[in-house]
Amino acid sequence: MAIIPTLVNRNPFRLLTSLFAFALVASEVHVASARPCIAFDANFNLFAFGFGGKDFQLGTQDKWSSTSLTFSSAVSPTDVTSTGRPPFDGPQTTCYLAQFFNAIYVLNGDNSNPSAVHIFNAKSNSWSTQAVNSGGPDPTSLVAILDHDTNVFYALASGTMSSLDLGTQTQATGSSLSWNNIGNPSFTTTNYNPTMALAQNHIHFVGVPNSQPGTADIFVIHFSFFQPTPQSYPVQGGGNSFPSTHGQTASYFLDSGVQQEFAFIPDDGNATYIINVEGNTTLPVAGPSDKSSSTYAASTQALVQLTSAGSLSFLPYTPGNNATNMAATWSKITVQGLPAVSTSNSSTNSTAASGSGSGTATASAASSTGTTSSGKNSNGELSLRFGSVVTTLAGVTMAIALVLL
Repeated sequence: MAIIPTLVNRNPFRLLTSLFAFALVASEVHVASARPCIAFDANFNLFAFGFGGKDFQLGTQDKWSSTSLTFSSAVSPTDVTSTGRPPFDGPQTTCYLAQFFNAIYVLNGDNSNPSAVHIFNAKSNSWSTQAVNSGGPDPTSLVAILDHDTNVFYALASGTMSSLDLGTQTQATGSSLSWNNIGNPSFTTTNYNPTMALAQNHIHFVGVPNSQPGTADIFVIHFSFFQPTPQSYPVQGGGNSFPSTHGQTASYFLDSGVQQEFAFIPDDGNATYIINVEGNTTLPVAGPSDKSSSTYAASTQALVQLTSAGSLSFLPYTPGNNATNMAATWSKITVQGLPAVSTSNSSTNSTAASGSGSGTATASAASSTGTTSSGKNSNGELSLRFGSVVTTLAGVTMAIALVLL
């Protein structure tokens, strides 16, 4: 314990300088926090993963919609936390529903094993971890959708399209999977932060550089080619076309068959745009009340928002009824006992991936694409500055200075 007095006696100013420098370094240190996500299962129960190191099922829409609750009531979630779960601490954690198999896939759910795909079997509430070989797209920055019919992930990262085939998996296999390189998109990806949505087994790219409002570039999955010209989606019911900008998306499911509509929410949250790819139309509806960085998931009759602070809200949706949808408003989902989102994310996850197995925050194919909102750090990650450390070190520094004086 004589180290500090010795340093003070030899060179007190050097000690002060070192402590101050350490305080400055500590002030810039960030700790990865929980990055929860939401997804529906095949029965359209809403799941909230990664809240305080736990996972919850909130039930179907009739359990948490405002019309089914009294003013003072709240949803009582079911804790479905089990062993083998990921810690949900990746910078780009996203969740996707495989509707045919009632499985939810999580990408980048474990910061220590970012390439793995974590598989939640919604029937048994069990986890497994599917190993994925290195050499694919950067899992910490890719944007992906899960195709409804083929159960194949399609991702865009660093200007390159890649695919990952999950087959019929509801649990991990004993062998590793590999991403396949598809090639470069037909449009420029320079300075493009991808916004991708799925409908009719087509990938829709919104906000492509130099694109016009109300249009999207399209990749036709079953024929593996890019549509030669962007598709236009004229507005129904008045209002503006959706802007050519970055945002979030979520595909509306059907009870059976592929999705035919998706919601696009620009980062500013000023409006929600429902794009129908059967009639090639756009319906502008209410933007979320909370404009903070968010991800989204959709069922057949609801669009659910998860903010970076862990708040849940939803916008009801009635298929085919434009008047009702245009009049719809966002409502809070109040959940009794749901842990707060924090940097403390204890979990019961198993260690390494034996085959191990996050809409998009979205999806049967992309209930949520996991694209991140601007205005936060680029990957949407929450961070915490070590203010207490800085304060403590500053106090120590001042105390020693006073002693020396």
